[in-house]
Amino acid sequence: MSILNPSHKPDTLLVESGTVLDQELVRALEGAGFACRVLSVDQLLDNPASVTPDNPLMVVNASAYAGEAPDERAVRAAGLLAGAELELVLHLSSYQVFGGGKRREFSEQDAPAPLDATGSQWLACEEALAEKPHCAVLRLPWVMDISPAALLGRVLAAVDEGKALQLDDRAEGNPVTCRTVARVVQAILLQFSAGATPQPMLFQCGASDTCTEAAFAGEVFERARSLREDVAEPVLEPGNGERRSAVLATRHLRYSFGIQPRSWREGLNRLVEVWLEKLGAQTSENPTQH
Repeated sequence: MSILNPSHKPDTLLVESGTVLDQELVRALEGAGFACRVLSVDQLLDNPASVTPDNPLMVVNASAYAGEAPDERAVRAAGLLAGAELELVLHLSSYQVFGGGKRREFSEQDAPAPLDATGSQWLACEEALAEKPHCAVLRLPWVMDISPAALLGRVLAAVDEGKALQLDDRAEGNPVTCRTVARVVQAILLQFSAGATPQPMLFQCGASDTCTEAAFAGEVFERARSLREDVAEPVLEPGNGERRSAVLATRHLRYSFGIQPRSWREGLNRLVEVWLEKLGAQTSENPTQH
């Protein structure tokens, strides 16, 4: 990897996820002075020449987050980016490359061992980028607000509708928001554009503190209740099975770039307020849904 001119920020390409994460990434990158283009994974695969620019290009690859699990297009996109002449590819991956189990947390040195097909697809994307000097991987824990099906959306939908919600008090993570992910990606790209070349090129992002799914739901309910009188406390149906960890250690990110993790509770009040407003708007547009 060449050392870039720190006075000039290279053009940046985002291979999008199709989620709210894309908006936060574009906002953060453009706010730091990067010129940011956005392509879908299909546009990338249909036109590989889009990643052969005349000037150094950094690519943020969020395509594996398009859908419930990475599909073959995401694996192909990772392989295409691995073979392209680019300054940097930062691929967003997931805690799901690990199998959970009795481990308290997973470090960057732990060998991935997925337990299911979804985890295997996440790992296949990482393996497509392996041993390429211009490719870096950033693993994410639970991204609480990436979609309505994510943890925050599920909890608030249950709170809004008074429905039962199956949550596991044995599943533990150190969740982050889309905005936190964007902040970390912005910091990484700024460091690389200034010539940083840390090794290995594998990083993990996560909150400074942990919670179970059930504890997270309790915190969200308390904040929702302070904002709206008509919310219903969700009826929790504890899951079954052994303790499962989705906690990612973030030591390499801290030591390489000085990026400090923050509590998952930071900004939660505002996030809950925004989501309740969205749910209220949906209810007004679809009054029969209750």
